[in-house]
Amino acid sequence: MTRDQLLEKSLGDLREIAKLQGVKSITKYRKGELVDIIMNGGSKLSAVKPKAEAEEKALAAKYEEGIGIGFEKGRDEGIGIGMERGREEGIEIGVEKGRYAERREMAKALKNNGASLDLIANVSSLSE
Repeated sequence: MTRDQLLEKSLGDLREIAKLQGVKSITKYRKGELVDIIMNGGSKLSAVKPKAEAEEKALAAKYEEGIGIGFEKGRDEGIGIGMERGREEGIEIGVEKGRYAERREMAKALKNNGASLDLIANVSSLSE
């Protein structure tokens, strides 16, 4: 049979012919693919495999692209979170250092004005 004659047949007829040639899982093929398989004597290699390989490569490329995009988004989000936490911790440390410096200045002023060490320690919350 020629290719044109096979193309004129129904999908059901093509499936029956492919089945007689020993092709498995015939329902997953389109009409054109079945014609190619039948023309190759039931061999799927030259008709379907290149297309399947191309589709698999395209899918793998999309998968890799998705991983790359996900990695970039995750990295950027992680950097943002880290920067925010660092900023918050830096502010807390700065405020605490400022309070400590303020207490020391107050203690120096009290000492210079003749206050007792006990009074200075109580007022400034610093140890003697």
